[in-house]
Amino acid sequence: MKKVLFITHDDMAGGSAKSLLSQIEYLRNSRNIDPIVVTWKNNSLTSCLTEKGIQCYAVKYDFTSVWTQNTFFHMIKRPYYRLFYNHIAYKLLKNKIDFSSISLIVSNSSVIDFGAYLHRKLQIPHVWYLREFGDLDFNILPYIKNFPHYIEGNSDAIIAVSNAVAQHWMERGIVKGIEVIYDGVVDKHHSQPSSTKDSIVKIVMCGRLSPAKGQFLALQALLCLPQNVLEQIHLDFFGDGESENGLRKLVKIKNLERFVSFKGFSSNLEVELDNYEIGLNLSKAEAFGRTTVEYMNHALFVIGTNSGGTPELLQNGKYGILIPPNNPEQLAQAITNYCLSRDELKTKAALSQGYSEDLFSISKNAEQAYLFYEKYML
Repeated sequence: MKKVLFITHDDMAGGSAKSLLSQIEYLRNSRNIDPIVVTWKNNSLTSCLTEKGIQCYAVKYDFTSVWTQNTFFHMIKRPYYRLFYNHIAYKLLKNKIDFSSISLIVSNSSVIDFGAYLHRKLQIPHVWYLREFGDLDFNILPYIKNFPHYIEGNSDAIIAVSNAVAQHWMERGIVKGIEVIYDGVVDKHHSQPSSTKDSIVKIVMCGRLSPAKGQFLALQALLCLPQNVLEQIHLDFFGDGESENGLRKLVKIKNLERFVSFKGFSSNLEVELDNYEIGLNLSKAEAFGRTTVEYMNHALFVIGTNSGGTPELLQNGKYGILIPPNNPEQLAQAITNYCLSRDELKTKAALSQGYSEDLFSISKNAEQAYLFYEKYML
């Protein structure tokens, strides 16, 4: 049984952690891989891993990038912190992990540096995942000089979660090949949606509540709807995050309480999504869009922004509709069009189920990742 060390930073509210967990479970159950996970603090992911009997540790390592609003402080001090935190993290872990038994290190994001540190120090092969654009989606900047070159020089191979992400990082300066492997999201077939028509068109938007994800845009679109259309719809937000208070305040100020609900974090979206007709992904630059795939797998009609990886997932509008980023009027028009052509667009949405099951299968894509990892394992 070979051991693979996964370095990650997200919790179960984020798509990257969910995708990592699905992959790890497949590798353990189907490919006899013994996974070990290191994250930077105890959170919902470490709790989930512990419940599943997967070895995991939380240590404070450092990051490669900073949010732009903190640039001045971090650009000066962070390079020194980085060396200190990574060194201390290694010291803490070497008494718990037999690093000589590790066949491969996988870093689950471009923003974390600990996997590269271990790769240099221990000469263990390292695969680096690019799960974000960085600058376009989260407004983060690397404080490591010539960061694309750093990624190349501190990894044996690079994986991107979409062609859009791969292309963006090549434009930023990565020269060697980037393997594109979609996240595995779908693990079972969902029955066709009921033909029974509810009087209200239920709209859902899942994901972390943050400025980059576009929830404020959704509320602005509701304000653009004609009153007779607004009376036909209801929007539910699933997730939590730093924007929640601002969103709730806007809903109250604009008297939208009858039309908007906050559902919080749900561990049961597999069931919840069957209650909706429209799924929104309004991120300004979604790298992959796990929720987009989940919407399609439940035969929801997807409205997504024409940026990032969303057009790639929706096959340029074949399995939904694309609207310009930051355009509430266009979003309002798309919702109105759905209400006017509800039966026709529900039929179109149902076609996306087979597509999502084929292209975003957990077993298929995790197997693809395994075959790629196998090339570099000790």
